[in-house]
Amino acid sequence: MFLSGIIGLVFWIRFKNWLSNYKYRYRLLLKISVQLTIVGLISIASTLALLPQVPVPKTYGDSAMFIPLSFPLFLKWSISGDFLIPVYHHYSISVFNSDILVESSFEFASEATIRTQIFQNCIPIFLGFNVIFLFILILVYESWMIRKKKHGYITYRYYLLTNHPIMLKLNNSLASIIRRLPSIKIKNKFKSVSFFLLIAVIVSVISNIVLFINSTQIEESPTEFSMFRRLIGVGPNTIEPLDSMDFMSRDVIHQVCEGLFAYDLRDISLPRINHLAEDYFWINQSILQIKVREGVLFHDGYPFNASAVKWNLERINYLINATGTLPSNSTRAKSASLFFFPDGITPIINRTILETEFNVTIYLNSPYSPFLNLLCHQACSILSPYSNPATSLIQLDEDLIGTGPFIFDSCTQHVEVHFSRWEGYWRNLAHFEKMIFGTYEYFECSYAKGCEMDWYNSEYFSPWRELGPPDDTIKIINFTDDTGFPSLTYQYLGFNNQVYNATWRKVMCLALNYSYVLENFRTGNGIRANSPISSCFGAAYNLSAQTSYNITQARNIMQSMGFGLGFVNDSQWRAVAEGVSPFLTVNFTFNNGNTFREDLFFVVQEWYKDIGVKVEENGVTWSQYLSYLNDTPEYLSLYSHYSTLEHFDPYNMLNQLFNPNSDSNIAQVDDPWVNNKLSLALNTSDETTRNNIYKDIQWYLTEIGYFHAPLYHPKTWFTHSTNIYNAPYNALDLFEAYYIYRVD
Repeated sequence: MFLSGIIGLVFWIRFKNWLSNYKYRYRLLLKISVQLTIVGLISIASTLALLPQVPVPKTYGDSAMFIPLSFPLFLKWSISGDFLIPVYHHYSISVFNSDILVESSFEFASEATIRTQIFQNCIPIFLGFNVIFLFILILVYESWMIRKKKHGYITYRYYLLTNHPIMLKLNNSLASIIRRLPSIKIKNKFKSVSFFLLIAVIVSVISNIVLFINSTQIEESPTEFSMFRRLIGVGPNTIEPLDSMDFMSRDVIHQVCEGLFAYDLRDISLPRINHLAEDYFWINQSILQIKVREGVLFHDGYPFNASAVKWNLERINYLINATGTLPSNSTRAKSASLFFFPDGITPIINRTILETEFNVTIYLNSPYSPFLNLLCHQACSILSPYSNPATSLIQLDEDLIGTGPFIFDSCTQHVEVHFSRWEGYWRNLAHFEKMIFGTYEYFECSYAKGCEMDWYNSEYFSPWRELGPPDDTIKIINFTDDTGFPSLTYQYLGFNNQVYNATWRKVMCLALNYSYVLENFRTGNGIRANSPISSCFGAAYNLSAQTSYNITQARNIMQSMGFGLGFVNDSQWRAVAEGVSPFLTVNFTFNNGNTFREDLFFVVQEWYKDIGVKVEENGVTWSQYLSYLNDTPEYLSLYSHYSTLEHFDPYNMLNQLFNPNSDSNIAQVDDPWVNNKLSLALNTSDETTRNNIYKDIQWYLTEIGYFHAPLYHPKTWFTHSTNIYNAPYNALDLFEAYYIYRVD
């Protein structure tokens, strides 16, 4: 506008002398005023007519580009800087100040408010440009024509706008107007001002129509080629990262949210890589500095920076009640145990300090060597501080806003989840525009009929592993046999360590036929577990630590304790177990309907007769079984259970199973040697030294402690369509659609 004013001033100075002497100056000013008034009215009318259809910005940073009756000169001029239309009235975020949580609010504007803002903020600007530009153009043209007229070079029939045939024939049809246009007399190739204005108006209207069509183009529904469909057994239980303990909830969150660090799922060794963290540096073992990545946006359009990292880490400490300020009527996050030291009292993170816009320092309460691996866990996903709640857990009917390659659209619990591609993703865009996780019911198909899916949950298609896929459109990947890496899940037979000493536990471990379990109950779909640590851990895995079936050794130990002295055959041992005075009576607790646990009970009952031990049945309902495991493990004797890895570090598996303060320590292990070794591992920064500590612990478990009888690690399978490529096969069994593409 300032530039237009300068140009207008220059032209006024250039032509002021002859304008002041021109006898028709009042008619000229009247003519210009009339033309500008018409342009302004048409501009406002077209704006009001098209405004309800103008696309409304959905995120902060979008522009509402709309040019009311502008000349082509302005067509590429988009709103930026001060003319950006925000999508909010006001905002502020929750701030954690020491132990005090300051509540604040954030409110999105309604669509009507945004449209009003567009009209109020944008239209006057464009209207001003249009009027000033027209004024200068008409002034220059009129002045030039007047000078030509004074010298007799040109005469023209319609000089004043008020005499223009279009103004005189407004009630005529458009066809009549078009027929009149050729009657405008032109001499020496110069048009009248009114004709020039008409052409300008027509061009501007056409330009606006083109712009309007382009800006309001409705995105077509994605084709089948751009839609990714995954068949699932059941939908997620939650979309809250801090509560995502089940596999499906984890997979949903990993499509939408990202962490500071991640594992490269395309590499079978699963190396940790920087993700939203561009770089990091340990000042010492308990102070970590992180440089976060620049140019990343959340799905709500707000920028990711160090402040977002600080907000998320403080949100975690609040919701796990590390601050002690979580109200008693609020639900504590289910993953809370991940963020505490072995004592179950001291939180791992002390505080987070914002250094610069893209630099943050994290202070730990003491050294915690697996901390970077913990930051890879979905519980540490970085959420938008502007759209996600700071003081409550996200519910399934709410929204989940992250930085991931897909946007969370909607979810029906246990049925389906819908995603769409995030077009503002900081890396290359995902190949698929839309994605659906759905059950048989959602896709209206059945196992018998088959479902044309891109990805299948392998656990629900075990018959295909033995019989082969139903047709050549389905591909089955036996990841474990191909790579030697089984699942990280650990299946075991647990003993009550408070009731049975190490000698009794060793005897019961030696009396188990592990090969029989794998061959008959798992039908080959498992790898013998040496200890809780899977071979997927690489350098931390101790191959030599293993407990084997050895009934002879078990009987020798029994006789060393004074049981079965002089026994020389199986029938003598079995007679004691089946008699009224067995050497030991234990109960085996399992949930009715679980085929594996029921079958395991029957064979254990038979095997333990060979050492004179009686096993009694304690089959219970699923809810009762969970109550035993979670609430009253002291009433258990023997039980079969499994443990899954929370984050990819051996410490996590060992700590949850053998730390006396862990909720997952169902066997009630409290061994000083193991406790000291786990504490040493936490304080050891050198990875090689730490891996040797983990190997020592595995040796102790199988040679001294016998806290569990390790059964197996399941094999890992992947099942998908044959036209799917670049699938991220990994031992974590973690699904990410980002790398996948389809070739038909």
